[in-house]
Amino acid sequence: MPVNPVWPGVVLALTARVVGADPAPTPVPTPVVPFRVPEFPRAQLLGGKPFPAVTPFAPLLARPDRTFYVSAGARDGDGSKARPWGDLQAALRGVEPGDQIRVGPGDYAGPLRIDEQCPEGTGRRPIQVAFDGKARLSPGGGAGTVGVAVLTIARSYWHVTGVYLALDQSASTGISIEGGAHDVTLDRARVSGGSAPSVLIGGDTVRVRIGNSRISKARLDRESPDAVGIAIAAGARDALLANNRLSENPGGSVRVRAPEPGGKAAGGLQIVGNTIRDDAATAIDVEAADGIRIAGNTITDSPTWTGTRGIALGSVERAVVQGNRVEDCAIGIQVGAAPRGGEGRGPLQASAVSVDHNYLVDTASVGTGVRIEAARDARVVHNVLDGVAEAFAVLGGPPGTQGVTVVNNLVLGVARVGFALDDPKAVAHFDYNLFSPRVPSGSVGARIGGREVPLAKALQSEKMTHTRLIPGVRIVNNDLARVEGAEIRDQGSSLGGFPHRGSAPDIGIEER
Repeated sequence: MPVNPVWPGVVLALTARVVGADPAPTPVPTPVVPFRVPEFPRAQLLGGKPFPAVTPFAPLLARPDRTFYVSAGARDGDGSKARPWGDLQAALRGVEPGDQIRVGPGDYAGPLRIDEQCPEGTGRRPIQVAFDGKARLSPGGGAGTVGVAVLTIARSYWHVTGVYLALDQSASTGISIEGGAHDVTLDRARVSGGSAPSVLIGGDTVRVRIGNSRISKARLDRESPDAVGIAIAAGARDALLANNRLSENPGGSVRVRAPEPGGKAAGGLQIVGNTIRDDAATAIDVEAADGIRIAGNTITDSPTWTGTRGIALGSVERAVVQGNRVEDCAIGIQVGAAPRGGEGRGPLQASAVSVDHNYLVDTASVGTGVRIEAARDARVVHNVLDGVAEAFAVLGGPPGTQGVTVVNNLVLGVARVGFALDDPKAVAHFDYNLFSPRVPSGSVGARIGGREVPLAKALQSEKMTHTRLIPGVRIVNNDLARVEGAEIRDQGSSLGGFPHRGSAPDIGIEER
């Protein structure tokens, strides 16, 4: 039975309250903005269906009460289609709940603000701003605009569709959602360039949704760690990032920031169904969070880059990392962060983390699949790792790392190390995995307490009696449900929260 990595109906359930009781809800059509579409990797299958499986992000908005028009360069208009307004900022301040603004072709210089001088929408009568495909926002060049967001949204129940921002080499944030705003939707946005975050979700916001957007910082003259695709500040609640395409963001595509001492972490976050490519950094970097789901994302990097990470969790509680495809990152998934030399602080411990049903592939066999640096009660289960140099690394011991479970995983083509275990006391359950080496079995080792031994010997000495080492196991036709060379059905160990169909769970992602 294929695993759907996105909660069924999650996006529609989150957007239903926007529609409320308004009659005849219809989506707002917006022409597509021309934008460079990067090439993405060949599709993976699970039981003949695409993997990851994604629930579309399709917010439905109520039919507007009134529609006004804006056209760049127009003068003395009344907002009608025949006589549009020419001042976009004035238009944003001149609407009421239930209204829609349609922004026509042309260039519009920022900064633009949806702030206290603008009205707030309501759940049943949101305010909608729909941009034509040829409308473009750009940073302003006046005094006092350096570093100021091109578009600020600080009011609630605003829904912006189809906006295109050309940031070029600017140090300005593209779109900043802040000021306690809630129930804000950003759909089909396009943001290119910029050495600051393309989109910033502020720490006092609630229920911000960003979907179907394309964000890329290709061709920056100066790469900066602040050049992040989407940044989520500490304290933000219930943000959703769904079905976005992000690429070549030097600071990473998604970053969830840690709070200041005594502050509150972001929480209730969902990062689902996004496609991320070629950041040469950490694609999804969660410094701190309380409650987060990262599911159904496709992440790829270059196997020639070092220091890349697909998904990294720092000081997080209650995290689910499920159904993602991570390809050619130096570390596929990292949980917790051990202190580095000279940092002068303890580990960033993650707790109550589930890493399950992910596909981690390394075409150059130089990276690590899953790396646990500091975690309590972390479960790494039902994953498929393909071609990695090192499958699992569990660093440290109690109290920094403890209660780790590594069960029911399928490891194909492992090139160098099956697992590294600093302290066996860190592990609660490590068994029922299947390893298939790419090289002769005797060439694959395991590191236990700093000492390396052949993997076959380690499986015996650590009493992993249900873990198997079988050469030649492979995936057929790029389908994770079609495995040849070993029996994986009913060969696993039962775990709470993961139902199975047969006498025991299957090894790997598919449950048949």
